[in-house]
Amino acid sequence: MGSRAVRRRLALCLPLLLLSTAAPARVEPAKPIRLVTVVLASAPVYAKMGALLDAIFARLKMSYVLESQPGERAVASFKNGEFDGDVGRSAVFSQTFPEAIRVDPSLGAYSFIAISANAAIAPKSWEEAAKYRVAFRRGYKEIEARMEKAPYQSRVNAEDACVGMVKHGRADICLANALQFENSPLLTDPDLHVSVVATAETFIFLGPQHQDLALRMGKVLAAMRKEMSANGVPKEMR
Repeated sequence: MGSRAVRRRLALCLPLLLLSTAAPARVEPAKPIRLVTVVLASAPVYAKMGALLDAIFARLKMSYVLESQPGERAVASFKNGEFDGDVGRSAVFSQTFPEAIRVDPSLGAYSFIAISANAAIAPKSWEEAAKYRVAFRRGYKEIEARMEKAPYQSRVNAEDACVGMVKHGRADICLANALQFENSPLLTDPDLHVSVVATAETFIFLGPQHQDLALRMGKVLAAMRKEMSANGVPKEMR
């Protein structure tokens, strides 16, 4: 190969070398983990959930966003990949989305309550509740699973509509997650009566692509639980 051809090839390669060495490749920032929940943004527990997630993701050195959606919409959004995870579901959510990964340990426990307009109607178990005309908000998979064989059931779009059915005599009980009614004026109504039907643990579920994150998150939650046992709260919340 002649010297003129060599010089020409070097002249063509030099700009590419300069482009490749003049500046480092731009690194795109990691996208935040997108989480969905059926917990209403207006409920006091939503802020508590946010504080707990803040602590978890601070330890993971990751960012996240949390969005509240109606029950069935939240399930569909999670399944079709719009969200990386769903927060605040009971263990039976695995029946709805078997591929989802449950993060262990749980975030904590909560109660399911029955609200009635008759003091004599105060079920203390799922089996007893299923004997009545029941109403509940769509998307609560624990309630749906437990009431699958209940002969009389109505599904509504919001907790206040559920209670409204009881107050207007269209249902005997409204089944609900007690956390959604925390500090709610509905429960101070003297014409309403509340009984605890059951308790359940609540979990974070992640999409099947997040196996590694689920393991890391589980280790963080286990460490936080240990701190809470010793000091009452994780160190981020002291």
